[in-house]
Amino acid sequence: RPRTHYPMGLYGFEFKKICSVLSAVVLLASILLTVYVSDDAYHLKRDFEMNFYTEYMEIIEGEWTEEKHAKIEAEYRENAAILGRKEAMHEDYLSGTVTKEEYNVYLGAYLDAEVKSDTLLRIYERSEYLKMKHEEGFSVSYFVYVPSNPSW
Repeated sequence: RPRTHYPMGLYGFEFKKICSVLSAVVLLASILLTVYVSDDAYHLKRDFEMNFYTEYMEIIEGEWTEEKHAKIEAEYRENAAILGRKEAMHEDYLSGTVTKEEYNVYLGAYLDAEVKSDTLLRIYERSEYLKMKHEEGFSVSYFVYVPSNPSW
């Protein structure tokens, strides 16, 4: 019976080998690039959060007071309100009740609030704890700034 399918020649095998190795190298390079870029973005966010935390704690460091707590609570609630208005602002923008400029200003505030939210939550929870201790009769409670926080 005559052969209808001939085996691939040497050049065909070599071409197939080069293509499979090349695709594996491209895939590996893509994965490494993705990991590098993701890691870099994480460090930027972490560094910003640490700088914000440091600046904030330098302002409120010291004895806990009702005034400090009120300031922290107000800033925390304002931040939460900005984050909570995202969908409503988007719908207002789509319906035309909010201009493009107003929406862009809001988006800037939203992105700022999103980055600050974890840090403000941590500071607010600490202030709530110190308030509870103050109400339990502890005479003095302090905000302590720890520059080398291992959880960052």
